[in-house]
Amino acid sequence: MGRGGEKRSPHLVHGTMPLALDRDTGFLRFADLGPDGPEDCIASVEALPDAEIDLIVFHQSSDLAIWRKGVMEVGGNAIETVVPPVNHPRFLLLIRHDRPGRPGQTIDEAIALRHVTDGLVPANVAAIGKEARDQAANRWKRAKAMEAFEKEWAEETATVEATPGFTVDRPHSASCGSLSFSYDAPGEIKGLGPRFTVTRTSGGGYEATWSLGALHVYVDIWDRVDEEASGRGITRDGTRFSCRMANLDGEWLAFLAQSAAALDRAAKPRPQTGPDRQPRT
Repeated sequence: MGRGGEKRSPHLVHGTMPLALDRDTGFLRFADLGPDGPEDCIASVEALPDAEIDLIVFHQSSDLAIWRKGVMEVGGNAIETVVPPVNHPRFLLLIRHDRPGRPGQTIDEAIALRHVTDGLVPANVAAIGKEARDQAANRWKRAKAMEAFEKEWAEETATVEATPGFTVDRPHSASCGSLSFSYDAPGEIKGLGPRFTVTRTSGGGYEATWSLGALHVYVDIWDRVDEEASGRGITRDGTRFSCRMANLDGEWLAFLAQSAAALDRAAKPRPQTGPDRQPRT
């Protein structure tokens, strides 16, 4: 939504991304999709700095990095390069402050489109631009998801991270309805321990779920696993376990770690004895 209530779409420079002026420095940059609304994006040539500006497109982000480093070493302070706010940029702005801006009625006329590798046609540039816009939008969604997650689970996250051996897994999607964390016992290889997922229950408590760590469970072992689980107040559904607790505190976390280890041990085959096989010592 633009100023005054009118709807409009920001101009995509040669089909890539819109431009904006940094709020603090006033420098030209690519718009950060999400924080920047359409009203923050440059819509006319008059808003561009009085300098020669090129949009340069590359096949690969590695090509861009090499080219950019060389240009900055040679150009000095007269040269400025601007990349979009994405992880793997494939285009940039080259701004020559020692040269005046190009005349033009539109932004695309004032900013020349260039590429330093052969084979790039307008359709390729449009596809590269869409890829960058998708990356920027996903980056913004992940940032908002993280912000919501940190707010929703702040107290519980602090408790888990203050308990030795436990590590909180930050979300990679837009969901913040659960808290996931893993446990690694002292001396064990990090990342191989159980991973728990905690949700809030309607009664105000918590429910934790996790999967059995053993790779193979034989039929005759389930009785032993169920006996171990029921003795701890834990419910089994296939290879997944769950239990409820009123508070998420260090005592419950220790209970989860001990229970996961005990169930894993119960699920492992015990040494067989007989005339053809002796127990291991």
